[in-house]
Amino acid sequence: MSKILKINVLIIFLFSFFVVTSYAQVSEEKAIAQKTLQLINNYRQSKGLPPFVEQTLVYESALEHSMSMARSGRMNHQNFDKRIKKLSKTLKVGASAENVAFNEGLDNPAEMAFQQWKESQGHNRNMLDRTYTHTGLAVTKTKQGAYYFTQIFIQIR
Repeated sequence: MSKILKINVLIIFLFSFFVVTSYAQVSEEKAIAQKTLQLINNYRQSKGLPPFVEQTLVYESALEHSMSMARSGRMNHQNFDKRIKKLSKTLKVGASAENVAFNEGLDNPAEMAFQQWKESQGHNRNMLDRTYTHTGLAVTKTKQGAYYFTQIFIQIR
């Protein structure tokens, strides 16, 4: 096999490995986000409230923030107003709120994030507020295995 052919084969292999690995991580993150939202919606329904409606643009905003927190290694609400302002350019956003969480080294990160929010008065209030009808919940996992969660709640007028 020529040297150029070997290099091309190696490049294709590495690219394929990267794509498959990235897809697997995104699938895991999406599954954890879906599990967390399911727990929250079940909790809301147990309190006589309707489940949240998932909204794609809100999810994308939550994902961008989770990715930002993962890159910085810090959980925060930085630029929340900017996220809502950007969403308001497309959606008729009324009230809004945000929950963020971080955990690592756990078998069930979705359950832990949900429990953390449920046990916090302010976060629990956001989950159970009848005003919020739509949501986006995203999770980003770091190479070290830490999970960063963002859930944005909005009312669409």
